[in-house]
Amino acid sequence: MRTLLCVLLSLFFVSLGIASEKIYIDIDDLSYADETFHIHEGENIWIQSNVIHSEPRGFYIYESDIVKSHEGAYEKKWRCPYCNSHWPIGTPCQNPNCPSKYK
Repeated sequence: MRTLLCVLLSLFFVSLGIASEKIYIDIDDLSYADETFHIHEGENIWIQSNVIHSEPRGFYIYESDIVKSHEGAYEKKWRCPYCNSHWPIGTPCQNPNCPSKYK
């Protein structure tokens, strides 16, 4: 009976969107700037999270922790190789003190 209750509660939380999948992070793919964690996905594409969790297995975020755009998709950014600031994809570096050629 207890197992059935646990299964029903799990299904309830999943249907509400409360439960979320863990995404493990390599510490080398993590940076912190502007009070936000930036997680490198590859090809200079970064996603953001305000929370990082840890356990003996490693660092992780929940899928629900990822910052999303107004459309509901992950808000992806690129990192300027000169000043290490993060900008939305398609937006040139806006740092006035940066010697970047990506302006």
